[in-house]
Amino acid sequence: MAGLSAEYIERQLILFRTRQRPNMPMVEHTDERELPDSDIADIATYIARIELPKKLPPINEENFDPYQRLLLAERTFNVARAPGDPAQGEKIYNKECRSCHGDEGWGRPDKSAPFIAGQYTEYLWHQVELLLEGNESTTRRSPMRNSSRTSAKRSLGTSSRTSPS
Repeated sequence: MAGLSAEYIERQLILFRTRQRPNMPMVEHTDERELPDSDIADIATYIARIELPKKLPPINEENFDPYQRLLLAERTFNVARAPGDPAQGEKIYNKECRSCHGDEGWGRPDKSAPFIAGQYTEYLWHQVELLLEGNESTTRRSPMRNSSRTSAKRSLGTSSRTSPS
């Protein structure tokens, strides 16, 4: 959740607390007594301020330390590529996702749309499945409702989910 907007994080924590976004590991931590509104606001603000490096900086050939580079790589958000057709994915993204999640998927805080670029593949597949099912935890108080869901079903419904072997 690091780097997402505070508004988005706050909304997700409230959905966890009200059990509208089921997540078993969160259950014991998100009831009203354990997570009051004031804590939600504080946590959301803190997490939103965490900067998550998405790329390694260029290598400094004059002062290269492989061990430091390895440590830096471990702290860099890095997700393996998923199988599929990137050109078709780009067409679908531009039609279904770009207006809210931005040109390159880094989100639009002004629309409370989180970044999706660099998200873990399994998480994205799960969210797409929830969207196609019309699950309220994905669409509740979100612009990603009715027309987006209908259009996404047409575009994504013909795409098959493939898992790496």
